[in-house]
Amino acid sequence: MKAREYLLNADGLDQIAAVLQEVLSDQGLERREALRIRLTMEELLLRVMEAQGEDPVTVTLSMKKRFGTQTILLRYGGPSFDPTGAGEENNWGDRLLQSLGLDPVWRWQGGENRVQLQVAPRRKGGQLRWILLALAAAGALGAAGRWIPPETMTLLTDILLTPTFNAFLGLLTTFAGLMIFLTVASGIFGIGDTAALSRVGRVMFPRILAGAFAASALVVPLLLPFLDLTFAGEAGGSSQLQEISDMLFAILPKNPVQSFLDGNAMQIVVMAVFAGVVLLMLGERTRQVSTFIEEAAVLVQTMLSIVCKLIPLFVFVSLLRMIWSGSTGKLLELWKPLVMDVGLDILFAAGLLALAALRTRVVPGTILGKALPPAAIAFTTASCMAAYPTAMETGEKELGVDRRLLEFGLPVGVVLYMPAAAISYMTVSLFLAELYGVAVSPSWFLMAVLVCAILSCAVPPLPGASLTCYGILLTQLGIPAEGLLLAAALDIILDFVSSGFVVLDLELELVRQAGILGMLDRETLARK
Repeated sequence: MKAREYLLNADGLDQIAAVLQEVLSDQGLERREALRIRLTMEELLLRVMEAQGEDPVTVTLSMKKRFGTQTILLRYGGPSFDPTGAGEENNWGDRLLQSLGLDPVWRWQGGENRVQLQVAPRRKGGQLRWILLALAAAGALGAAGRWIPPETMTLLTDILLTPTFNAFLGLLTTFAGLMIFLTVASGIFGIGDTAALSRVGRVMFPRILAGAFAASALVVPLLLPFLDLTFAGEAGGSSQLQEISDMLFAILPKNPVQSFLDGNAMQIVVMAVFAGVVLLMLGERTRQVSTFIEEAAVLVQTMLSIVCKLIPLFVFVSLLRMIWSGSTGKLLELWKPLVMDVGLDILFAAGLLALAALRTRVVPGTILGKALPPAAIAFTTASCMAAYPTAMETGEKELGVDRRLLEFGLPVGVVLYMPAAAISYMTVSLFLAELYGVAVSPSWFLMAVLVCAILSCAVPPLPGASLTCYGILLTQLGIPAEGLLLAAALDIILDFVSSGFVVLDLELELVRQAGILGMLDRETLARK
């Protein structure tokens, strides 16, 4: 769409709203989401009108679509004026929303005000259709292999399928490593922006980390009776302690570049924690570095979303490669981790529900009934972001959580609080270790718990993005790269399941935290 100029008065505002409505409808957004975005932009323009006084300002509206993402840009003259009202009190939460395309970003650039909002498509099952098409195409071509000479299949596998598989695996490892570093580092120094909400932060951040580690750790004892794992050779207590000690010291990076090349998640995390703490200690003296890391995180996340669009191609190549090699029997075992993961997610959510009910003294069924609508959106779209607006509205009007806690806790929680993702990572890891006969030991289990918990906090809450972490997870745990296809096949379904439970778990956790902090309207929560 070419840039258009409008005089910012009542008629001009109506014209801009009509154009936005048309474009957002063409984007394929749900009606509620399109309405929210249109009303948000209208509210910003109303604030500009009020700030300008009696003399109407000219607003230039332009929209561009690249890689399926629609960018809305408003430009207007006059003095520097930020209509978003992003204050310092919750600056980090605002930036999280902006980086995920949920809030508009204001900048003063080139002597004019600029307000930009990126709208990513959140169509129901959009990527799933392409993945199913890739599965069908690979199955058809694989079945045609009976008429293709074995030498031809071997040649095509060696010069086309295997290099494509390895290239995609390299992309996943590269971007996952960068995302882990940037997410952890920015998350740590971002705590400094929450000084006004230090009481909330002191309660929330430890619970976010505890939830991730508890979820991944509980999977091990609950699933061991149902798995036939290959344990490493029997060793005495001192040998096991030595093995754990070696593993812990191996976490310390010797070469920072090599850590990224190898996809060593733990070494990347150590460097990110160190960088984040130093930035937090130096404060304003490193503000430019902090801003660079935040903007780099947005850049990497955008590149990661582009890589995720290649997942159907990867599924096609991997499945065809597996069919031609005669190893499709492993696909028949996928029901096992699916059942396990859903069962563990239900169990974990039930525990959170019980804790919330005990804290608030409200019937569990009442809490669950009010928390389900936003979770249902995430279940059907495989996107926590699609459920965000409804979760904000439900949290305040139905669950009785104070808006101040929601404005901080929802953006932080929807990015970092993902125990359901930790459960999925751990379940898939144990399943693949059993399937490929990977020797496990106490140090292997400890490493798995650490990596799964950290990855659950580092992966961006976007459809298909969780697959980017499986490459680095398999490398860290010594699982053959061939297992990535099985992880991808599982992720097709688990992405929907995990997203729904992430939103549900977060709502239940916020209700409990609101009760602890005295920021809960119990009458609203108990009202039927």
